[in-house]
Amino acid sequence: MRGFSPTLGVVTTVVLLLLLASAAVGLAYAFPSVRRELPTALFASAALVMVLAAVGVSTLDGPVPPGALWWVAVAAVLAAALGGAPVVDEVLALIPPDPDRAPPPLATFDWVGLVERFGFVLALLLGLPEVAAVLLAVQALGIFATRSQSGPTLRVLGTLVGVSWALICFAVWWLAAR
Repeated sequence: MRGFSPTLGVVTTVVLLLLLASAAVGLAYAFPSVRRELPTALFASAALVMVLAAVGVSTLDGPVPPGALWWVAVAAVLAAALGGAPVVDEVLALIPPDPDRAPPPLATFDWVGLVERFGFVLALLLGLPEVAAVLLAVQALGIFATRSQSGPTLRVLGTLVGVSWALICFAVWWLAAR
């Protein structure tokens, strides 16, 4: 490609590394053997600190070159999809258990959340906020359809935390693009 510079610059490299590290924390959290050894709060804190640091670092420089901006978008999608799981799980763990209800099967919700965060931030990156809104509507319909089962409130909270996480990851890309 003519005019493409292979150097990313220090700020862009740090942003990429922070986003990818957040995604790696979420990926490590997906392994049950690792999850048993370390507390969820450690994973959630690490992922959150890395993404918030990426937000801060992305404000330090001017716009990222278009070729590098694509890599920031990929890293933001990975951080949104993978890094959000420990954060959502930690927030849901703060809610006291209800002895009258059986706990929902979290493995299924983890996959739904991953797909939801991935689709949400990808739709925003592609400039399709209406697709992001449709994803939220589908999630809301799914929660409404299971309202008689246990845990719909947890699903709503999980959705809000997951979407907030995806918006933070999108903000890194948006700040880098401006």
